[in-house]
Amino acid sequence: MRFFLIVSALVVLVAAVASYAIRTETAPANAQHGGPHITVNKECVPSPPAGDTSIFNVQVVNAQATVVAGPSPLQCGGSVTYDLQFNTNYTLQETVVPPGWLTGGNNVSIRGACNGDGTIIVSSTQPNPDGTCVIRNTPDLRTLTITKVCNPSNQPGTFTIQVRDLNQNIVATVQLACGQTSAPISVLNNISYRLVEQGNVIPTFGGLCDVEGVFHLNDANGNCTVTNDLSDTPTVQLQKLCVPANIPGLFTLNLFAGNLLVASYDLACGQLSPLIPIQLGVQYTVVESPKTGFPPPTWSNLCTQSVQGNGQFTIPLNSEVIHGICTATNRVPTVTIRKLCDTTTNDIFQINVTQQGSNQPTHVVNIGCGGTSGELPVLPNIVYVVTEVPEAGWQSQPTFDIDCAPNGVFSLTDGDISDACIVINHRQQPTPTPTRTPTATPTSTPTQTQTATPTSTPTQTATATPTQTATPTSTPTTVTTPTPTQTSTSTTVSTGPTVTPVPPKTGSGGIDESASVPWMLIMALAIGTPAVLVLRRRA
Repeated sequence: MRFFLIVSALVVLVAAVASYAIRTETAPANAQHGGPHITVNKECVPSPPAGDTSIFNVQVVNAQATVVAGPSPLQCGGSVTYDLQFNTNYTLQETVVPPGWLTGGNNVSIRGACNGDGTIIVSSTQPNPDGTCVIRNTPDLRTLTITKVCNPSNQPGTFTIQVRDLNQNIVATVQLACGQTSAPISVLNNISYRLVEQGNVIPTFGGLCDVEGVFHLNDANGNCTVTNDLSDTPTVQLQKLCVPANIPGLFTLNLFAGNLLVASYDLACGQLSPLIPIQLGVQYTVVESPKTGFPPPTWSNLCTQSVQGNGQFTIPLNSEVIHGICTATNRVPTVTIRKLCDTTTNDIFQINVTQQGSNQPTHVVNIGCGGTSGELPVLPNIVYVVTEVPEAGWQSQPTFDIDCAPNGVFSLTDGDISDACIVINHRQQPTPTPTRTPTATPTSTPTQTQTATPTSTPTQTATATPTQTATPTSTPTTVTTPTPTQTSTSTTVSTGPTVTPVPPKTGSGGIDESASVPWMLIMALAIGTPAVLVLRRRA
């Protein structure tokens, strides 16, 4: 039993070692891809004409010249990826170079994972058998110019002319006025192209172009003429007018014959379309595409107002006049800003008209005092705010009048034609300098308010101070009155001492003693020194 277990273990170990050896010897480096790959990119330098659809064919062959991948059609900028085998040599080939492209020499080059001759070597020892090859081709370019001829020669507007290949791919688009010649347009040599003029006008082609506008440059540059002769053809022109005349943007006018769209033009204010051929006796309708914020136009000249609000006209069969102008006029609401100042100045003020809630002004005007902005187009049912950029020396907030609210806000409703807003500014008043009121400053020491208040009831005894009483005797008594308390105040007030009057005494003659006491006290207190009062009584 033990021998059987040992043998079984050895068999399992040998199987595991063998399996590991097989994986490490046969697994390729990029086994996760299922094999090596090669990607081929098509590059065209310089760039071919716009809309070019030239097709190149590429393929991969093995050493026995057997095609193993492709052929694949590639346009400029295209790519294709092929699966290859290990330990095999391949060659990348370009089998078809379309007309208009150069061949040979440096006009066709191969680089990248491919050698210059297109060979591809794939071996299992390469660290990265996947790769990218680039095939570059060079176009054989020539140039065409287009000249626009008109009769009458002063026809307004521009004509749109396209250069297309025979598969109707647009190569170039130009707009030319009568008498203008385009800049050179790059096209491929020995390739046929065709000119197409937009609109219902059928021009006459000349120069390098045949009667159908087809041209073929053969190793040289060339020119085609496109002529419109409308001298004997009934025509109409569409005209766009605006009030005010400086309304920006384009308005689309469409000309219909019944339900058939004959012509469509985007016109700015004041513009005329080119001559549009029409038929006599046919009723035409001109429709203006709605434009946000603008009311429908009014129609005049050849056009009359229809019930639907469009313009209609018909040139009778027997009419001697075979040309007319249909005019669509848009009148939009406007606001006029007037600037007033309370003083004469040459300053210029910047005033902005902005839709409420917007950070970008609709109109920015610079106006001097007494000036006006002219009519500025605004949209109905939109709230606008008029603001002024502060100028040095002027109040930062102007005042408003007429159709502007006190905060500069205004709005026009449907049917309103115009508003006016007066912006008034005032000079800043200089800040007054504070004036100091002079105060009376005493030139001597502050006046002292002195009060002598007796504390005893008036008697026949003369009292000089609250603490000393003069007793009438035959012997003279000296009474010293203390100096009163001195109080300094900011108000100059002098109050004499209050002395209780002594009842008069009558003697045999001389000075009345009772009358002399107060005056002596007053004089003593007035000079601020202790008073010595001597009372004598006559026998």
